[in-house]
Amino acid sequence: MPIKLRSIALIAALLFLGVDASGVCVDWASSGRFADIEETDVIFEGAVERIEPDTSSVCGPDRVVFKVRRVWKGAQQAHYVLLQVTDRTHDLVLPDGRRGVEGCPMWVEQDTFHVGRSYIVFASGPADHLESMGCGLSRSPSTNTRRRLDAVGRPNRAFAADGGRAIMRHRG
Repeated sequence: MPIKLRSIALIAALLFLGVDASGVCVDWASSGRFADIEETDVIFEGAVERIEPDTSSVCGPDRVVFKVRRVWKGAQQAHYVLLQVTDRTHDLVLPDGRRGVEGCPMWVEQDTFHVGRSYIVFASGPADHLESMGCGLSRSPSTNTRRRLDAVGRPNRAFAADGGRAIMRHRG
């Protein structure tokens, strides 16, 4: 399939599926060695215990509950909850009476989490509305990611006086 035709097919598929393609991933590598860490409010390693669907609205975000093993940045706590856009679909009645199926708007760069799997999570937002930073920043734990986080700040149980945020010590 020629490139132009392939591009048109991709755009049509995105429009048809209702996917929000307006998001753009940040090139963290070109922003500085620790730019992603500095921009993130919370960084932790943990396993997904459960995903709680939001039944209060059709497209309400699911709550992803993590059992925390290690915190590099943010409050030291046993659990963190992140909001994750849902991929649920629902019935739709069109103005002419025909029925259809509609999906919830999706952020294509969103990190997706699965029950039972472990992740190192980069999240931002207020404590009651944390969301992953997206674009693949949150992923399965690796030695390289742990080393990079340790180079900026060791997991620390000391808390700052202003809101209980864990202290990260930068090493030149």
